[in-house]
Amino acid sequence: MLRIAAGDIYRIHVNGEFAHWGPAKTANGRSPVDEIALGAYMKNGEAIIAVEITGYAIDVLGTCNDEAFFSAEVVEGDKVLYSTYDFEAYLLNDTIRKVSRYSWQRHFVECYQMKKDRCSFYLGDTEGRIPSEIIDVKGNNRIERVVRYPSFDTVWSDKPFEVGSISHAPVKEPYRYIYMTDHQDNGFPTEEIVPLAEEFQAMVFAKNNCVDALDGYRMYDLGRDLAGFIRLELTVKKAAKLYVIWDEVVQENGRIDPIRMHMTSISRYELAEGDYSLESMEPYTLKYIQTMVEEGEVEIHRVGVRTYENPDAGRLRFACADKKYEIMMEAARNTFAQNAPDIFMDCPSRERAGWLCDSYFTGQSEYLFTGVSRVEKHFLDNYAHCPEIPYMPEGMIPMCYPGEFMISKKHPFIANWALWYLLELEMYLTRTHDEVIREDSRKKVDGLLRFFERCENEMGLLENVPGWVFVEWSMANDPEFVKGINFPSSMLYSGALRAIAKAYDRPELARKADRIVETVRSMAKLPSGFWCDNAVRDKNGTPTLTGNTSETCQYYAFYFGIATPERDGDLLHVLLNEFGADRAQENCYPTVHKSNAFIGNILRMAYLSENGFSEAALSQVVDYYLYMAERTSTLWEYNTPHKSCNHGFASFIATVILRSICGYDGCTDKTVRICEKFDGMDCYAKLPVDDESFVTITVKDGVRKVETPEGYKVKTV
Repeated sequence: MLRIAAGDIYRIHVNGEFAHWGPAKTANGRSPVDEIALGAYMKNGEAIIAVEITGYAIDVLGTCNDEAFFSAEVVEGDKVLYSTYDFEAYLLNDTIRKVSRYSWQRHFVECYQMKKDRCSFYLGDTEGRIPSEIIDVKGNNRIERVVRYPSFDTVWSDKPFEVGSISHAPVKEPYRYIYMTDHQDNGFPTEEIVPLAEEFQAMVFAKNNCVDALDGYRMYDLGRDLAGFIRLELTVKKAAKLYVIWDEVVQENGRIDPIRMHMTSISRYELAEGDYSLESMEPYTLKYIQTMVEEGEVEIHRVGVRTYENPDAGRLRFACADKKYEIMMEAARNTFAQNAPDIFMDCPSRERAGWLCDSYFTGQSEYLFTGVSRVEKHFLDNYAHCPEIPYMPEGMIPMCYPGEFMISKKHPFIANWALWYLLELEMYLTRTHDEVIREDSRKKVDGLLRFFERCENEMGLLENVPGWVFVEWSMANDPEFVKGINFPSSMLYSGALRAIAKAYDRPELARKADRIVETVRSMAKLPSGFWCDNAVRDKNGTPTLTGNTSETCQYYAFYFGIATPERDGDLLHVLLNEFGADRAQENCYPTVHKSNAFIGNILRMAYLSENGFSEAALSQVVDYYLYMAERTSTLWEYNTPHKSCNHGFASFIATVILRSICGYDGCTDKTVRICEKFDGMDCYAKLPVDDESFVTITVKDGVRKVETPEGYKVKTV
């Protein structure tokens, strides 16, 4: 067994075979110990272990900027055969270090200058490598790994769907995003880096039928959006310069745009003659990949992705008479699997960051797909051990973590996201009764309660909350909508207070939540029947409604119980029958600004499915998400593919589909909740409820049959 703790990132080969990539993302100063069984890789009783480590020493949103280190031992039973100082260290001098950032949220692009394949190094060939001095460093505290090891399957494509030639037309003013060129203290000086984005923009591609050409470009379709490590198997016939670009979608002109989303999805390899098996050191996200041989001659054998996914996402089984829902369920599964390999991420492409609020929805997806909450436990444990951030207000927690926030000091925290954290924590504790997380999180909870208490006005509502007040990606987040007393924030606050009242037996917080609800009800309703987004104080200091109205505010109101069917039946009727994916705002309530995918649309879906509107939920989930699922087999950040096409929170629609089709509402304390109302279409669902057990629900001709494991009971809700 190889036991290893190292960072920032590392990759392991044993006898030339890929064995592992790690570590799991963890809080500052902590590193999980990974254990790799060596038996399957042994040859003649021997193993050559090669560990590549990249230490970045910059601030990003997706990992902590701790000091890079390496520690390892090889054990057999209780006997330590080899330890850290038995390894020899070399500088991997075929990596070009001075390159641009991949995105402002992530580390660097990958650029190489290779005289031979690294496979020889993995087998012990150190010729040409520079021995490195080994020095003692403090290192991180070692902790037990909580999450399971990810799946590392490879999806290959050996046949391009388009080939062609490359010419050049220098661009007078190439597109430059600030984090491609201006790194300040968080990267290399602009004049010293390899300008990959500018080199790409000077290339012109012309389609032809020269499939046997050893130069030019080749475009491949991997079939669906994938997250993982880009692989290429090739033979260099004549010393070459090879570029690789990738993306989740192709543009209207049929081209891949690697600088979409302000990223640089470009790698460059300068290669001597020989056979190569290349693999990216970092995981990326793509459906399409293009190789470009600008110089020399290269025979591309095949390209692919070694996936980096949650290994338990495939435990749920689902079949349905209407195949649209199978397509969307599979897209939700893919989206979850790729955004939860170790923590809950927003997306596996631009950021790979552990954002709150997203995680509230992804946590529910994890339990649905896997029957357990391992990743959520690790995610919340990281937050419990997050150190105090010196430039944040006392008691506040980061908007995403693990990560460093010097790169975003303008908006280092989102107070609203801390409220979603409280909601998620309660839901997790109710599901798992995890007393360790409950106690370890208590200090963070108390700090947040004190912070928000300082933000309350004389009416108990939140007003002029510091930081970035974020409601959703729409006009609901316009500065004019969020300033002063932002009602969606206070609605969310009431929900968070109720959650902590339940999780920590604090009944006074529930009473406080009741007062907030009544206050919002008394002052936030407009004559039009819609809820207003905010109020600001007039010259006399009296809070006055602005009239700003967003669709998303209405969903906050219903989701958190400020609005109810009994009190607000007319508004609910309007939202059900006149709003939705097809609403043209200019013709239908033009002053009520339309929601976006995150999070207005998802709140709408959640409310509908949780409150018995199964027919509406199923119809509208098709309107919102089917076109995404059909195009990329994943679910997107926005309503359109101009940003991430693989966003973790959207996997939540799997809970909407199952609750609406067959009535499955989850399982807590071995009690399976079944909704009285459900659609009734023919379907089959095998649902994990713990590490080993499954609940099976079958609907045939409108009749539902529920089978549970021994010791489980069914409760109709």
